Amino acid sequence: MRFRWRTISFCSTVAVIAVVGPLTWITATRAQSTAFTIQYNFSKNELSTGTVVARRSDGSRSESFIRTDPTGKQYNQRIVWDAGRRARIVLDAITESVTTYPLWASQIAALRRLTSDCGLGANAESSTILGEKVFEKVTPSPLPDRRRLEEWVAPRLGCLALRERTLVPQSSGGDTVLSWKEAVFLTCKDPDPALFQVPAWPERRPSE
Repeated sequence: MRFRWRTISFCSTVAVIAVVGPLTWITATRAQSTAFTIQYNFSKNELSTGTVVARRSDGSRSESFIRTDPTGKQYNQRIVWDAGRRARIVLDAITESVTTYPLWASQIAALRRLTSDCGLGANAESSTILGEKVFEKVTPSPLPDRRRLEEWVAPRLGCLALRERTLVPQSSGGDTVLSWKEAVFLTCKDPDPALFQVPAWPERRPSE
């Protein structure tokens, strides 16, 4: 009897499938996601839209977003935390310049450590977004500001929020949503290297 094995990887699960003739067995094991790419959509009143968050398996991280200037022109801004170069690199497409900040050893260790301690309450509600298990986390603003931040965080993605809303209660009852963002794409593999590339732009001092 010949076995045929197939492995399918998801963000939080690795499924091993054994096919024996007409029979199929499926076993699943949970696995922490060390590399991923997430794309978000934002509410229309946000200045920055189209955010993409990416993490490499070495802990390096990239965040890119579209920034619209007062004339309506759009620029692709990006920040790269490069564990190998020990640097945080800010790429400003508006001025076409690069600003580099050093990363301390503690900051690099934090990048490489994918925490799953999200500070959740004992009875936090759970849900699923794009196949990833998430938990609700609510953070109220200090008084007298009555706003609160509602996040659905993914422990296996370092507690990143796959959905978040800023809410303010109304005297008549209910809440008004001031802003929101939600993940619309998620893949758990090494991201596109272009997200970490630094163009040959002039270097600016951090004080400039």
